Amino acid sequence: MKENIEQDERIISELLQGKKPSEIDEETEEVNNLATLQRNLRLFQWSEDALKVLNKNKRKFRVSFQRISIAAGIALFLGISSFLIFDKNYFTDVVVAENTLRSENDPNEKVNPQKEAYLNFIDGKANYFAGDFETAIKLYQMALETPNLRNQLTEAIEWHLCVAYLLNNQTKECENMLEKIRKNPNPKYEIKEIDLLKLRFQLWLKK
Repeated sequence: MKENIEQDERIISELLQGKKPSEIDEETEEVNNLATLQRNLRLFQWSEDALKVLNKNKRKFRVSFQRISIAAGIALFLGISSFLIFDKNYFTDVVVAENTLRSENDPNEKVNPQKEAYLNFIDGKANYFAGDFETAIKLYQMALETPNLRNQLTEAIEWHLCVAYLLNNQTKECENMLEKIRKNPNPKYEIKEIDLLKLRFQLWLKK
């Protein structure tokens, strides 16, 4: 920019040599106007070039930001999906204590059926973790047939049965049991929200 201005001044000086004052004034004005126009044109061109560079960088930044956002979104989705698909730990441990095996208001002779139900439940869990879901389902169902089961144990067995139905591809039975669990107004067995989400997601995948 500075070199262009100096060049204009040299041209003006050469043009003014040997001219009369009146001619010099007229030509000076014309040359000045021309020089001003040229400078303005150069400034305009420089501004345009600068804007093009800025817009280009802005587009690059916008595209880069969009790509990063998309990549982050995909990574988050894959991470959550992987967790929901592959994490098969759905269960909260049941308190193993004598009062878990009996109803609150039942006489002592009811303890034996409660124990039998609990043992069926434990055997069912063993078969579940061994991958024998059909046997696990039968044992859970047998345990639930025991009358006067304590609420916490009943709800624990129902949840285990619900998951066993899912992994045995009995989606209708799983949905029905899940609906029963969901309608329980005062649950005694804790089912974590993330475990419910995992089960619903798995159920959706199997439909």
